Amino acid sequence: MTDWRLTKFIITHALVGIVAGTLVSVALVWNNIAGLGDLIARSDMGAIAMMLLVFGFALTFGQASVATAVLFKAEERDE
Repeated sequence: MTDWRLTKFIITHALVGIVAGTLVSVALVWNNIAGLGDLIARSDMGAIAMMLLVFGFALTFGQASVATAVLFKAEERDE
């Protein structure tokens, strides 16, 4: 039987990072940090700009979350 612990470990941490990245990007727009909310609201392609922003943050945070989790998992084994 296949052991799914590693797959579950990676998917769980990726989803946590994706949710965190999505929340951060929405918070940046919602709080209008550096005029980002106004810029997206006034743009003809605001929906596309928002999707690209959310996708970029979600992807970056997801990868960082998985990398950090794997790094700390390796540290636990060394001890």
